[in-house]
Amino acid sequence: MTARARRMRRVTRRRAARREHIPPEFRPLVDEFALDSHQRREIWWYILVLLMIDEEQVRPMGEHELAGRLWVTLRTQDGNEFDIIKPQLDENQQDRLLAGARQIWASVSRKA
Repeated sequence: MTARARRMRRVTRRRAARREHIPPEFRPLVDEFALDSHQRREIWWYILVLLMIDEEQVRPMGEHELAGRLWVTLRTQDGNEFDIIKPQLDENQQDRLLAGARQIWASVSRKA
């Protein structure tokens, strides 16, 4: 890949991340696990849910398959439920994603 092609790829990813409302601190982590914009959104939403579980804002209630995808049902503290797609990550990848998200969240929280 040429230098110009690599630069264009970075610019395209930055623009896509802005459209997807992914904070710049989390973009490198999302890029480790996602190849396209749909995957980027799924990973970003999943990061948010993992952090919400850590903060005990939601509880996982179960998983179900729909349209060939695995979905997680979550319940908020006030009893509302919602579903999100669980990205196709193995256990090692999920552990790395959670560790990275925790590290970023801790550094961002200290700055605030």
